[in-house]
Amino acid sequence: MRSTRFWLGVVVPVAWVVIVVAAFALTWTRLPDPLATHWGLSGSPNGAMPRITALALFGGASLLAAIAARVGVSRDHGIAQLVGGATFTGILFASLGVVTVLANLDATRWQDAHAVGIPLALGCCALAGLGAALASRVARVLEPARAGGALARPTIGLAPTERAMWSASARNGLLFVLALLVAITGVLTWASGRSWVGVVTCSAVAIIATALAEVHARIDDRGLSLGFGPLGFPRMRVALDRIVHAETTTVQPMAHGGWGYRGSLTLLGRAAVVIRRGEGLKLALRDNKTLTITIDDAETAAGLINDLVARR
Repeated sequence: MRSTRFWLGVVVPVAWVVIVVAAFALTWTRLPDPLATHWGLSGSPNGAMPRITALALFGGASLLAAIAARVGVSRDHGIAQLVGGATFTGILFASLGVVTVLANLDATRWQDAHAVGIPLALGCCALAGLGAALASRVARVLEPARAGGALARPTIGLAPTERAMWSASARNGLLFVLALLVAITGVLTWASGRSWVGVVTCSAVAIIATALAEVHARIDDRGLSLGFGPLGFPRMRVALDRIVHAETTTVQPMAHGGWGYRGSLTLLGRAAVVIRRGEGLKLALRDNKTLTITIDDAETAAGLINDLVARR
């Protein structure tokens, strides 16, 4: 475990800091000042900043991410989540810094920098996501093992031959109001003949807010099924054989970073469906993952899952 902490908290973070700083240092005299740091949807540069400011931005963000990774591996809990987030941030800023350097290389003015299209930017995000997923997966071995089965868990006393199904919902009226206001803004933007980008952005935000304002949960002998929004779409399923046990919890939105779907089971090993503050269901999953859901009647839900898991 010591070598794992060293690699995740020292070697990898130092590598992304060195890469971005070296990219600027080795090409410093071949970069225009100021240099292009922002490109439009067409790929043409439309924003610039001084070289030293760009180095401070990309190098500083990468350094802060490296420090966060080092702090993450020294914690007693939440290691995979913090290391995964730090790795994503570090690799993202390092790769964007390298792309910025290459785009400006040997340009006379920042306006003459090479085009940087959306696919390249998405490639940087994909690279950062892949690195975060790998780091988070490796970091899970550093998480303390969960307590054994001696701890009492909720139960509904389901008999071996009985079958049961449970369903409940949770809603947040304020998010519905937010979605409505954003949708109205999008309509007004469209009616005024302004940029289609604003219309698309407002539409996307309204749809996402509507989906995250309501969740419908169902538990049966196949596991847990979640449906989002008034139409119950999109859907998410957690198979019963992935669940170790269930318990009730009190959901505090800011403890999970806010409202909506927070975290990632794949990248960080932890996720939460936060609709509002209050009663919630917490699932301990295999591979040391955790899923928390805001839901009514969470004690019955936890009891049924534990009985189904015990009978599995």
